[in-house]
Amino acid sequence: MQKVLTFELNKKKYVSKPFDFEAFRLTNEKHLKGEVVGVASVTIDSVHYMFEGTEATDDVLMALPVPKLVEMCGKVWIWYNEVLKVKNA
Repeated sequence: MQKVLTFELNKKKYVSKPFDFEAFRLTNEKHLKGEVVGVASVTIDSVHYMFEGTEATDDVLMALPVPKLVEMCGKVWIWYNEVLKVKNA
């Protein structure tokens, strides 16, 4: 099952590309550096990456209410940790 992010803004639905190795790598890089604190700070680049090439430009993403953006960051964090669990099993 592919893991994608979705949101609705101004009655239009946006769907991201699937969570993939590059989204994992972007999160992992920030997580391992330890320079940022908090799930949203660690995963925001992955959220933006997942919407690259879709109609949801960075401007559209930044127009979202903060709770929705944080919710999507939380989903990416869960998916990232699921991959780590499998990798370390």
